[in-house]
Amino acid sequence: MIEVKQISKDFGKTKAVKALSFTVEKGETLILLGTSGCGKTTTLKMINRLINPDHGSIFINGKDSAAIQPEELRLGIGYVMQNHGLFPHYNIAQNIEIVPQLLKWKPDKITKRTDELMEKLHLPLTLKNKFPNELSGGQQQRIGLARALSANPPILLMDEPLGALDPITRNSIKQEFLSLDELQSKTIVMVTHDINEAFELGDRICLMSEGEVLQIGEPRDLMQKPVNKMVRDFFKGHQLQLSLKSIQLEKLWGFLNNHVNNHLETSPIKNLNVWDTLEQLAETGSTAFEYNGEVKNITSASLMQALENYKKERNGDK
Repeated sequence: MIEVKQISKDFGKTKAVKALSFTVEKGETLILLGTSGCGKTTTLKMINRLINPDHGSIFINGKDSAAIQPEELRLGIGYVMQNHGLFPHYNIAQNIEIVPQLLKWKPDKITKRTDELMEKLHLPLTLKNKFPNELSGGQQQRIGLARALSANPPILLMDEPLGALDPITRNSIKQEFLSLDELQSKTIVMVTHDINEAFELGDRICLMSEGEVLQIGEPRDLMQKPVNKMVRDFFKGHQLQLSLKSIQLEKLWGFLNNHVNNHLETSPIKNLNVWDTLEQLAETGSTAFEYNGEVKNITSASLMQALENYKKERNGDK
């Protein structure tokens, strides 16, 4: 869906991006991860032609983006800005409806789509006539996401979408991102400097430093198979937590015992990783989870035993 070929960008004497290349498959979420100033946001803006590369090419669905008018290109790409980027003089409905109106959708279709997105993002319809400064930070960020999704674009670019939120709101919206059906079929490129966020939300991670790619791969590959000392040092101190975040609970399902406590309310395991499950069990002690119609009661001890058996099988240790 997206192919970046040897793009470079200089700002005066500063080389922001240097001969950068990567691809993003249809329906994949690629995370651009790195410290501030490594070229993440510049790269994201070049995909959307908010900035043009000095060298190299970017192809969107097989077409050279340089041959597409910027306005036309952006109508097919949703953009979620850091600090939401809402227009302060537009009310909430007007902010969400900008792109559908540019595409000349019928008014009733626009209203239906706006209401649908607000419902999915747990925003009361009573907010439609309010202005951004009347909303909380979490609500503003949800509106920013709704605006990016309003015309149902196949590609979504996200620049530190959770960066300005407090930890509780951040975690709440992160869980909504994981469960929102609107995002399941999108091709997403997301910028973050948060390692945990990258591991939770990304199918693959592109780790950057000083405008260059250090390593691209699945989260567990960057942890377990770093290509050099710079990659290893970047994740130093996070190994245990990140390794548990990189394993989904469904991977351990076959290793968990079948004990069921009928008095416990069941929870689905969709998008749950081992780390989040352990955090949940620290509060509840025991929880019944459901997967493919099967229910199992899980404790911290049974989960860690299942994890050990899972790792033994992967390593071929009988």
